[in-house]
Amino acid sequence: MNILDLLKADGFTVTRKASTSGGEYASACPWCKGIDRFRVWPEEGRYWCRGCDRKGDAIQYLRDLKHMTFREACISMGREPGVRSEPARSNPPDWQPREIEERSLPWRELMIKFVTWAAENVASDKSGQAAHFLRDERYLQDGTIRSFLLGWNPKEFHIPKDKLGLTEYDRDEIWLPSGIVIPYTAGDGLHRVRIRRFAGEPRYYLCPGSSSAPMLISGPGQVVIVVESDLDALLIHQEAKDMVTVIALGSATIRPDVKTHQTLTKADKVLISLDADEAGAKQSWQWWQTHYPQAKRWPVIRGKDPTEAHANGLDLRQWVLAALPSHNRRDTPPQKPSSNVRVLGEKPPDGHCFSCGSNQFWQMPDGGWRCSSCHPHPHQEAMNLLSSPHHMNRENSGHGVAQLSNPHIYKGVH
Repeated sequence: MNILDLLKADGFTVTRKASTSGGEYASACPWCKGIDRFRVWPEEGRYWCRGCDRKGDAIQYLRDLKHMTFREACISMGREPGVRSEPARSNPPDWQPREIEERSLPWRELMIKFVTWAAENVASDKSGQAAHFLRDERYLQDGTIRSFLLGWNPKEFHIPKDKLGLTEYDRDEIWLPSGIVIPYTAGDGLHRVRIRRFAGEPRYYLCPGSSSAPMLISGPGQVVIVVESDLDALLIHQEAKDMVTVIALGSATIRPDVKTHQTLTKADKVLISLDADEAGAKQSWQWWQTHYPQAKRWPVIRGKDPTEAHANGLDLRQWVLAALPSHNRRDTPPQKPSSNVRVLGEKPPDGHCFSCGSNQFWQMPDGGWRCSSCHPHPHQEAMNLLSSPHHMNRENSGHGVAQLSNPHIYKGVH
């Protein structure tokens, strides 16, 4: 992992500008947000912003942007913390979790409209691209898609930055690319909107104004599983929500915020399952073990991440079950059938749903059967997309596509 990898993981688009010094690359500056001012020379391992004069190497990047200590940054990059040749910094020697900063009211209001509209688009998408990706490639059930407000943005938008209250942003407009919309809402509202793109880099785009704090999906608090991808976390929650709490970092370099740290500290066991092809799988393990003594590496088999392993035949529920203390396994119903497995046949499967214990199933057009509790029939009344009164006030939040097509708010690029 080098500086380019760190920038991409943090949602920045990097463009090659020259071949000098082994290659010169440009992106927006992570600090001053200046366009095309930030220069990176990966072969030399250094960066410099012509706007705010930030400069350094990958270690300095993690220390300044992620507020890591020198030792933590070295561990995250897979380097041995040697003798420091740099002057001592004023940062505290020990890592401390940070509070999630509250999103601005204009950002929350407009992004709630966008998220609600995008969630409605999944069902109305005539191309079927969004539904195919979420259901057939990510193995997410309709109930999970609705519960977490996963959405579809069919075309890119440019929003004037003042509409979102991002006056400090260097560009005049905020870009929302086409792709799968992945919001993160906590108890006090919307914190983040990430878009999974089908083309271009970065593949996972963090919308400006969003929090980079981990996604916390609450469950039984005794065992916590830590993964990288939001979609991996949703899949694990879907398959084992009655057994574990799931945390998605978004990137191997992200550290827990205060609420996430409290959840991790109270847990009896913390299972670290970072992507096998990322630096976080090995290099940051020492960091997790240092700050959470109850942490244990728990990689998936048959793949680099939980979704790929699931596609290759791994039963994620059994994978989670194998990590649980024996006293937590007593009430787990037998697996006949698994709620996410399609069993073909003219008659419904014998036994009970492995996830909820129900014995009620309905048949799909392809002949498969699904649990009526875990997978409500698509013709049943859909759940409300947003539960709070503020979110449900459609007079204040606009009316889906009509609101988004308003030229005074969004300018679509065709």
